[in-house]
Amino acid sequence: MQFASIHEYAITDHGGNIVNISATLAYRGQALQVHAGSAKAANDAMTKHLAVEWGPSGVRVNAVAPGPVSGTEGFRRLGGSGAEAAGAFQSIPLQRAGNKTEIAHCTLFLASRASSYMTGAILVADGGAWLTSSNDVSALLGIASSKSAKL
Repeated sequence: MQFASIHEYAITDHGGNIVNISATLAYRGQALQVHAGSAKAANDAMTKHLAVEWGPSGVRVNAVAPGPVSGTEGFRRLGGSGAEAAGAFQSIPLQRAGNKTEIAHCTLFLASRASSYMTGAILVADGGAWLTSSNDVSALLGIASSKSAKL
């Protein structure tokens, strides 16, 4: 079903509340993440556009953008508990990964009446990672090892 159909048949008469799941990948360039960053940038734009378009019908549209969350597939791909034990999250101001309950609470807040005057917002829940985390392009792309191999 297309967005217009959802809006026309389900939400127009009753209002509604949509919480999209995003990420901070689009906030700055990051090596090897063009696919995910582009998709999340589109998700964020959709959240804002639909908030404006559907607001007059009583529909709120927000998003939550989690950082690394323990116990998830994304966390496993980041190196999991081994990466956390090795200090990989020390550049995050809260110096740890989040957990599923914390992200659930953020989502619940956006879905609840406690956020009834919020629409078009993207709630970042990443322990401050997007503010401080480095982007080690050499390590991510393997440039350092390929350069030394050529010398």
